[in-house]
Amino acid sequence: MPRLPVLHECDVLIVGGGPAGVAAAIELAAAGHAVELVEQGAAPGGAIHRQPASASSGCRAVLPQWRRLAKAMAATGFPVHMRCVFLGMDSDGLCLVEDRRTGIVSAIRTAAVVVAVGAVERVLPRPGTELPGVTTAGGMQVMLKETGRAPRGRILIAGN
Repeated sequence: MPRLPVLHECDVLIVGGGPAGVAAAIELAAAGHAVELVEQGAAPGGAIHRQPASASSGCRAVLPQWRRLAKAMAATGFPVHMRCVFLGMDSDGLCLVEDRRTGIVSAIRTAAVVVAVGAVERVLPRPGTELPGVTTAGGMQVMLKETGRAPRGRILIAGN
């Protein structure tokens, strides 16, 4: 059976570049561990500190707590792999990570994995949720954070 190459090793692989994953990576790196962080998005921040979709779009307001984390992350200098998805572990205990830009799956040998992927909004379908212009609170949050704009017209957010 063919094996994936172990491209590198680290002490701890952090899955998720939101506040929890970044904070864990900073603390572990400060304690002397070789840390790497994997984030599926184009920029760290997670859902709560979502960065605008492009340099020219939307809202620039970033909470002071995120600024401190981002500064500490930059100062620590651990590798951050953006647009990469943690696929799991193989039977040899190697972490499998797919680079979504290239489609290449890499194997990373690590002693520990911290899973900090955040929460997911659970939506229970109700009559009318499929209609045009109807969104969830989470969907509205993503739109506001990525574009800096609310949808046009009247808005009703209910149920969350």
